Amino acid sequence: MLRQEINRFISGIKGKRYLKKGLELGRAGMAEEAIRLLGKATGGGEADAEILNARAGLLVSVGRNEEALNDISRAISLDPISSDQFINRGNILRGLGRYEEAASDYIRGLSLSPADGDGWSVLAGVFNRLERYDEALSVSDRAIAIDTLNETAWYHKGNALFALGRFEEALTAYSQAPGIYPNDRYPWTDRAKRLKSEGREEEARKAREMAALIAVKKLNIRRCEKEIEMRKKGGRNGS
Repeated sequence: MLRQEINRFISGIKGKRYLKKGLELGRAGMAEEAIRLLGKATGGGEADAEILNARAGLLVSVGRNEEALNDISRAISLDPISSDQFINRGNILRGLGRYEEAASDYIRGLSLSPADGDGWSVLAGVFNRLERYDEALSVSDRAIAIDTLNETAWYHKGNALFALGRFEEALTAYSQAPGIYPNDRYPWTDRAKRLKSEGREEEARKAREMAALIAVKKLNIRRCEKEIEMRKKGGRNGS
């Protein structure tokens, strides 16, 4: 028994050293090297949840999402009360297009950390993807209540209102997210292609997401304005 405790203690010290060095390599842009190093600390039965979580993040950064999903699931089994790990697994599942599973993980994570405004905002986007617009509206409002300047939450609220046919309210919500509709239309798609060619998969994914946000918002604003104008004309014709 004593020998097991000593071995566990030594393993913990080694694991922390691996973690520190792995994070240093990751920050230096050497993700693959960091992944290999942390793999040495996560292969055994005494793997540390923090190390698994860090390795999962690195795997996502190079586009190895299925492996990341395996690591983060192992981390959750070791530490099932960590909100960050449920949110992180939700992010991975969302990246894989598995939105129902992602929503479940976000809900679990947010039940452990209800003050996470960004988490509520992301969940709103997932609910919109699932066409669960009333729920998207509810959780986007929750994110906004935490941080009234959360532009992504306002954006997702606008999308939910648009889908529900509440066009005037959608325009108001969109107006609260000016950063997602920059006047110069920064070429996010070109940025995404460059990042992908450099092997920076996670950054490329985020650039593609921003390009999509801008495109959807621009289109929906035009549709809202058209619908509002048609309603006004209909009202005048009926009077």
